[in-house]
Amino acid sequence: MKSTTLLLTLAARPLSAMSMSNTFPSVTGLGSLTLVDTSWFLKDKDRGPRDFADRRVKGAKYLDITAMGHPKGTVHSWPSPATYEAFLEKNALSKSTPIVLYQSEGGMAMYYSYYWLKYGVRHEGWVGCKQSPGTEKGEGEGDAENIPSCENVGALVPVQEGWGKFVNKAFVQSVVRGEESATIVDVRGAGRFTGEEKEARAGVRSGHMPGAKNLPFPKVLEDDWCGLKDKTELTRVFGEVVPLEGNGKIVVTCGSGVTACIVATALEKVGVDSERVAVYEGSWAEWGASEDTEVVEG
Repeated sequence: MKSTTLLLTLAARPLSAMSMSNTFPSVTGLGSLTLVDTSWFLKDKDRGPRDFADRRVKGAKYLDITAMGHPKGTVHSWPSPATYEAFLEKNALSKSTPIVLYQSEGGMAMYYSYYWLKYGVRHEGWVGCKQSPGTEKGEGEGDAENIPSCENVGALVPVQEGWGKFVNKAFVQSVVRGEESATIVDVRGAGRFTGEEKEARAGVRSGHMPGAKNLPFPKVLEDDWCGLKDKTELTRVFGEVVPLEGNGKIVVTCGSGVTACIVATALEKVGVDSERVAVYEGSWAEWGASEDTEVVEG
């Protein structure tokens, strides 16, 4: 079983606190880092906790998105500040603890967890993800050599305060009506986007939002899903769908708000200003089930 980690790291402080012309501090200068396993699998939601109990990186904590609680009622809406506090207390962490996220091969929640910590609850410490597809988890608690090397996480980039890193249904409706200007990027598979593939959730219509563009999230991942494609390839992929230049807003949506975070993070990787990008929190699970939303097929 491989553990994978993402190559982008960001600091939880305003842009004004650091000069973009300076060399960013390396992870080795941050002191103690806490590794957090975020493994979650869409078709087997109990597998993550089960795998963590059987095989994990030594000393790692576990963040289970299915057990975090979603106060707004949508499938994967951001957990509440109280849930965040409980996570810290359970794992003996503080709001300023530097955190490095990782996941098992095929996991899908690392980027979602990254967005939740960084933008949802504004974790004060460094939050990053590390990408190392060849690193094997240890047996049980594992051995020290099985811990991914935090020294290779990379440069740290300051967070920019944005117009809203996640948006609600009302905002997306205003985009559809032409009252707000934004590009809606739907990262579900093509079949679900066109409506040819019916939604698995009861009461959720098939199709997409008027004016939305389709970019299935696997297109931004390496073939083994162990990480994001390189910047050159991502630029090519996005160039077919998303306007990378300029200052236009980009709303990323998916089935329930999880995989949208993969594409939103990939946009950061290619250098799109973080102030331009937001995730639609309720995504299709909310939009497709609502009576006051417009759905188109084809």
